[in-house]
Amino acid sequence: MMKNKKDNKIIFALTVGISTMMALNTGITAYAESEDAVADTNTPSETVEQNVETPASEVQESAQQVVEQVQETTEAVDTAASSAEEMMTQMSETVTPDDGGTIASPAVENLAEEVAQAQEDQLVENIQGALETVEEVSTQVEEAAVYDTTANEAAVETVEAVNEVVTTADNMAGLVEDTNAKADELVETIENTDDKDVARDTYTELETLVAQTQETVDQQQAYIDEMTQQYDDAKQALLEAEAKYEEAVNAAEGNVEEAENALVSAQETVENIESALEEAQDKLDYEKAAADAINDATLICDWANQRAYLKLLVVNYIIPQMEGEMIDPDTVVVKRPASFDTQDYNYYSFTYTDSQGNEVTRFFNYDRADKKLSKNRYSNLGTSEQIVVYEKSQDEIEANNHLFEYYDGVSFTRNELTSMANSGQLDVFVYEDADNNKTYWVREELNAAIERGDVVQTPDGYVFTQENEELAGTVVTEVVQAANSKVRGGEYIIDTSNAPDLETFLANADATADQYQALSSVVTDTKEAVESAQDEVDELKGAIGTLKNKHGNPVLKAVDALGVNDVATYLGIEVTQDQADVLNNMTVREAIAYLDAMLAGANAKVEEATATLDTLNEKLDELALSLTEDEVIVAGTIPGTEAPNAEVAGPEAVTDEDDSVVFIETAAVPMAAEVIAEDVIPATPAAPSDEAVAVAMTAIAPSDETLTADNMAVASAETAAQEVTIDQAALEMIAMTPVTETSGIGDVQLIGGATTIEDGEAILAAGIEMPQIEDLNSIEAAIEETQTAQAQISDSVVPRAPKIIDDEASAKTAFPTTQNTQKKDLFWWWLLILAGAIAGSRDVSEKVKRVNER
Repeated sequence: MMKNKKDNKIIFALTVGISTMMALNTGITAYAESEDAVADTNTPSETVEQNVETPASEVQESAQQVVEQVQETTEAVDTAASSAEEMMTQMSETVTPDDGGTIASPAVENLAEEVAQAQEDQLVENIQGALETVEEVSTQVEEAAVYDTTANEAAVETVEAVNEVVTTADNMAGLVEDTNAKADELVETIENTDDKDVARDTYTELETLVAQTQETVDQQQAYIDEMTQQYDDAKQALLEAEAKYEEAVNAAEGNVEEAENALVSAQETVENIESALEEAQDKLDYEKAAADAINDATLICDWANQRAYLKLLVVNYIIPQMEGEMIDPDTVVVKRPASFDTQDYNYYSFTYTDSQGNEVTRFFNYDRADKKLSKNRYSNLGTSEQIVVYEKSQDEIEANNHLFEYYDGVSFTRNELTSMANSGQLDVFVYEDADNNKTYWVREELNAAIERGDVVQTPDGYVFTQENEELAGTVVTEVVQAANSKVRGGEYIIDTSNAPDLETFLANADATADQYQALSSVVTDTKEAVESAQDEVDELKGAIGTLKNKHGNPVLKAVDALGVNDVATYLGIEVTQDQADVLNNMTVREAIAYLDAMLAGANAKVEEATATLDTLNEKLDELALSLTEDEVIVAGTIPGTEAPNAEVAGPEAVTDEDDSVVFIETAAVPMAAEVIAEDVIPATPAAPSDEAVAVAMTAIAPSDETLTADNMAVASAETAAQEVTIDQAALEMIAMTPVTETSGIGDVQLIGGATTIEDGEAILAAGIEMPQIEDLNSIEAAIEETQTAQAQISDSVVPRAPKIIDDEASAKTAFPTTQNTQKKDLFWWWLLILAGAIAGSRDVSEKVKRVNER
């Protein structure tokens, strides 16, 4: 029992000393100046001012190159737009769908359609639109450069902030670890020493160590919070700048792509026009050459001259118009086969290869334009220079051939041929069997068939009779020579004396070809301008791509700015080259994820360090509570009570200068601690109400059960530190003291004075007079054997005292006794004091109950 009391007093003294030192604000400074102070490395890391500037050589220069390229591209696109506008103007003025001859007009019509389509597709407007989108690229790229700078600056801040948090967290962890180790040593010393001074000094050192560490950790935590906020702000700024950078660059790329698409479409349109123009131009040039060949010939009334003109006309004009395509005149083979006579059976063959690769032979003959029919086939042949050209059919050619076959080996003079021709002996007839095979007869053969009865003449012509079962009903017709000639009313091709289409062709071929040739030049210029614009756009696209590549990852650039080569080095991890490449090619969000992970790791260290420090603080509280359990009661902490005056409290009661805490270190007057307020007028003690007593008992009682003045006996004995015995005579003496009624507990009014204290405030009554206790020695004797109950000191109610009064004589001087004139009122004060001393003691509670019942 005595050993325990001694330990409690030592710890009580330590508590008072530490409280005093803390109140005087000397603890942390004193400890920091001691040789055991924690190293400076355990303070928040100092922010190293980094003079990091965004390199102007990469993004800035790339952006400038883009701007310069934009200017070049703008000029090129503007030229393309001007050229396209000029081309469309000339096309609209020149191209007419019906221009050209039979060969060229379809091509010209196709060209006109392409021009109309270009107008509908707004060729010029699209190129001009591409010009506007390209011009916007400069602004977007300049914005991107600004956002790149902002992103890099923010990235540097994120990395720096994470570095600061990680470093500070490491320092905090090291500090708490060192403190914890030192604290273990100090606690061990306190628990194992019997020397009051050693325990006091060691406890002071321990509390100061923990307090300084707590202060440093609080500073570090505040710095970590600041750096974390800076990191969050910088990260947000980085992500926003990165997003805006990407938005600006993507917009620039989008404009370039839009311009590129517009130019590609424009190029396709121009190429379509160019292709149509080339086809039209080729055919117009072909017609021009044909017209030139025909125009260069001079027609005269001469068979040889007119035959030559026939060939020119058929090769350069008639066959191409009949085929609807160009026929190379140099590839046409012209022949004059033998004719049975020199008039009706006369013709020329023209053999050529068409566009499908087929060899084609056509037969043509001509008459003079003024030829007339006559009984004499060789007369009235005409004398005009102009000719009529007509095509001979295959039957006519086969009829000529059959005459040669039929009269093979027979010779005729011209007169005989003329006579035979005029008499009809040279007429040829044809019929076709069921297998589409044709048979040709000269007049003599037809007459023989009639004589045999195979053929009969009818109003509709000659027909095979029923005698010939295979050919019965087959018609035999005459093959008319020169059937297409003008004089026979046939479908001749051209009468050069009246051929408006031919005349137009010959007159316009040259001029039309020349006009379209000029169009060819402007189309070529436009095409080249569009291609040049496309090349510049490609250059611009490449420049923007370079800008994007130069931008890279702002976090990685921040790492470089902080003086490391790669992310792995910054993170302090060992990786393979492949892994390093992966890290160095992280996206911004991936890099931020790494930073977030580092921050999370640092926070984990902070939480661990904080938890360790909290444990140390709890240890201190446990030591303080256990060591001061029976030594200290702070007056005024019991709700609804007033403290006795200094005289009654006894000479061991001490107050500090600022009236904050009273400590007792004597067994003569147990638990008579008091805070004396200088400005409070001494007053007659007021008896606390039943409510005050109940509240006080509740505050003191160790169990959850609410105590009142009538049920104190139910206090739990388990929480009582020591068994308390009380002198019966002292209790009887207390019971005999008269009781004076006082005001309620709500607003406590100090009796004898004007001071009023509101609800919830501590009652500091330094000037209250308490009557002399006649049998004080008996009360002291009864209480001396007890242990002082643990009293919790609340800094929010009563600050810690700045000093200790250990000297008993001084304590008595500070708290003189006075004559007790109101014993009945004093009863309630002693009841509260006894309640605080014997909280949890069922035996004492029963005694108090019995006294009250008397």
